[in-house]
Amino acid sequence: MYDLLYFYIKMYNNILYKVVGIAMKIKIKEAAKKFKGYSIYRLAIVLNMPQQTIYSWANGRTQPNYENMDRLCEVLECTMGDLFEAEPVQRKLDI
Repeated sequence: MYDLLYFYIKMYNNILYKVVGIAMKIKIKEAAKKFKGYSIYRLAIVLNMPQQTIYSWANGRTQPNYENMDRLCEVLECTMGDLFEAEPVQRKLDI
């Protein structure tokens, strides 16, 4: 079930970005604080992952793959939908 949900989130994100100029931003830092009271550092320890990887996800430089997204949901005891928020994207105009 999570495979299909993850696929739809990625597909929906691409459509929103291309058509409306909105991207789905993962909000790991906020979710970690809200659901468990964890900092990014603590979350990295619990996930047994490099802190830089978690910071990259939180800053939007990279996104977690399906397996890591599933681990995040298990550790934070939340759904995938709880980890995303819509964010307007500013585009450069080609003039």
